Amino acid sequence: MTGKPMTQSVLTAFAIAVLPWAGTAAAASAASVAQQDPRAAEAEAALRKSEDALRANPALAGGQRVRAEALEALQRWSDAAAAYRLAIAQDPADAESIIGLARMQRRGGQYDQAISLLDTLLVVGPNERALFDRALTYGAAKQPEKALADYDRLIAARPFAAALYNRGWIFAKREDHPKAIADFERALALDPKDLDTFNALGSALLAAGRHEEALARYSAALAQSSDNAEALIGVADANYNLERWPTAVLAYRAALKSDPGNAALIVMEGRALENAGDNKGAVAAYDAALRLDPSSAEAWRRRAAVHASEGRNDLALTDYGKAIALDPKNAALLVSRSFIHRAEGRRPQAVADVEAALKIEPDLPFALNAMGLLHKGEEDHDEAIAAFSKAIASDPEMEAAYFNRANAYLALGRYDRAIRDFNSSLRLAPKDPVTLSAKGEAYRLMGDDLRAVEEFGMAIRQDPDNAAVYLRRAQAYESLGDNTASETDRATALKLDPNSEL
Repeated sequence: MTGKPMTQSVLTAFAIAVLPWAGTAAAASAASVAQQDPRAAEAEAALRKSEDALRANPALAGGQRVRAEALEALQRWSDAAAAYRLAIAQDPADAESIIGLARMQRRGGQYDQAISLLDTLLVVGPNERALFDRALTYGAAKQPEKALADYDRLIAARPFAAALYNRGWIFAKREDHPKAIADFERALALDPKDLDTFNALGSALLAAGRHEEALARYSAALAQSSDNAEALIGVADANYNLERWPTAVLAYRAALKSDPGNAALIVMEGRALENAGDNKGAVAAYDAALRLDPSSAEAWRRRAAVHASEGRNDLALTDYGKAIALDPKNAALLVSRSFIHRAEGRRPQAVADVEAALKIEPDLPFALNAMGLLHKGEEDHDEAIAAFSKAIASDPEMEAAYFNRANAYLALGRYDRAIRDFNSSLRLAPKDPVTLSAKGEAYRLMGDDLRAVEEFGMAIRQDPDNAAVYLRRAQAYESLGDNTASETDRATALKLDPNSEL
């Protein structure tokens, strides 16, 4: 995002926009060169006109500036810069040529020179155009504080859509979503049909988690331009975030019609299919993405995850290997592959992957949790607890680490400590039946069968088809002397799973 210009484009503005900004008789002479042709917006025609006029009169006031603007519209940047310099040599007070040359310097990455040029205008007095271009230059130079200060001055003096739009993007990049949204909304109020602003507002609303509102903004953009690629993608992303998987799939396919070679969009279609439970369709999407872009680590990773979820561990390992080769510094990929090695009983390879991940990101909670599971698998519960504790220290909201540490404490007979961690896990996932059942088992093992029955009951309400929970509750009822309830739970367990046994 380099900033929205004050005019729609140089091409539509160069021949006539000199008038409002220059404020001199020279501007009228320059404009007359281009205005001889009623289609002055055509850059080639304007260039020919200006060059013909300059051949007839090399000293024509403003002639070099009009030529420079035409060259700029034709993207002949170095020629445009040279023409702007000639214009300034002819008229050192020509503000539009100074701003034009600064614009060329900004495009060439010469930010300090561009700012110095614009400062010469701003020292003389207020100049909205120069201040706006300096804000753009500070933004391009990655000096957002200075850019913000200039946009603030502009907006305080006269709010206009381009300044609000550009300031909004600075706030968006800072993840200051409320301010970004407010600026984009103000810009849209001033220019209600601007598609860029609709899309920018949609993007900011998505980032703020306001997905329904984002969807409305993107839909409004599509009402104006049904093939607007950015809005089509925005609609798809909004539906994805709203977990409307079939709708998201259709929306990504609609977006792909505008950009059929976009492998990243096909990957997102695959992810939506995956979430909709269509693993076959997801794999087909990832296959299509990889045909377009074999270097897409994300496509390899996603396909690996689908293979793993369906028990095709050999294929998953191959795909994770491809992804890791493409993105060797991605610690999460190494951890994901470690789980496959662990499932296949290849503990040394699993440990090597997790250790490699921790060398890349020593505090990665995902990797620390995986290391804890590897220790726990070896019944080294103290080491497992240490690893889970590090994961929690790195990410206090990591529900899985609390659950896994609780089970390690449970294995050591430290029931009170296990229950405390199960509670922390349930704070983050309040209705998880597995955690509720595990907590019930902790109470049962410590002899508090009444609490155990209560926790097992909550687990059963969340997942009434788990035979193992009925069997555990049967044990708790038996310890309480309620043989009728115990037999009822045993019968239910056997009905759900004829092979159930304590």
